[in-house]
Order: sequence, then structure tokens, then C-alpha cells
Amino acid sequence: MPGRLLVIVESWTTAAVVLAMAFARVAWMVGALLALMMFLIADALVGRVSSAIDFGIGSLRWLGPLAAGFLASALGSATAIVIVAGVMAVIAVSMHVADGLRVLDQPIDEVAAG
Repeated sequence: MPGRLLVIVESWTTAAVVLAMAFARVAWMVGALLALMMFLIADALVGRVSSAIDFGIGSLRWLGPLAAGFLASALGSATAIVIVAGVMAVIAVSMHVADGLRVLDQPIDEVAAG
């Protein structure tokens, strides 16, 4: 799968999994959804995708609990999760138009040589 397509698929998968978490009634369902998300990624790319996710999460790690706590206390936990899923969907849409991701369509050898 081309790199850009992988980013787009992962973005939409993340948005769908976060939305599904709003309806998970027991804790193991959340773990199962996260495992499903990793299961959908090709074995050869799991490390790269995990690193990219960790980088993105690490960059905003300080803001997440603050925003999530505020949303959950103001609107309820399920509503807060649906809002976060909506934000993830907006990010997924932005992946379709991000010009910087077009380089991921080329094999790494071509990018390094160019």
C-alpha cells in the first residue's frame, strides 16, 4: 500500500475507532478496538505507524487530558468522545488534501535520489 494511502486509511480508522469508543460499555471493548486498529496495519509497517502515532500523541500529550476532562465534565463522557471522533474525522479529511503527503506515493529510493 502506498504511504499516502496508508496515512489516509489510518486517519479514518482512528476516527472510526474513537467514535466506537463512545459506545463501548465495558473497558475491554476499548482495548479490542485499539487492537483492531493495529491489526488493520500491514505487519511490515506496524513499527512505522506506531512511531508516527506516538509522535503525534506525544506532541499533544499535555493538552489531551485537560481538554478531555473539560469536555467530559461539561458535556458527558460519550459526547466528549464523539467530539474527539469528529476532530479525528476533520484530520482524516485534511489528509486527502495535504500536499506534503504526496511524497509518500514515491518509493523511498526515488525520493532519496531526487
